[in-house]
Amino acid sequence: MYARKKQDLEMAIQYFNKALEYIPNNLFYLEDLGVSYGFKSDFESAIEVFEKMLETDPNSASALRNLSISY
Repeated sequence: MYARKKQDLEMAIQYFNKALEYIPNNLFYLEDLGVSYGFKSDFESAIEVFEKMLETDPNSASALRNLSISY
């Protein structure tokens, strides 16, 4: 999250992907990864991540909210 706050989105994306290698369905990492993609205007990747969040937790309000923003 530090890299994202510093607006180093590429570094943030690398960190979140690395973290997800160890904890693949962590909703917090997935959300931050999707938001980072959104800040980069890579909406296709953001949508994929938010859909994965919904597979993990179909009732995730943050996944639904971020998915609607990404579309």
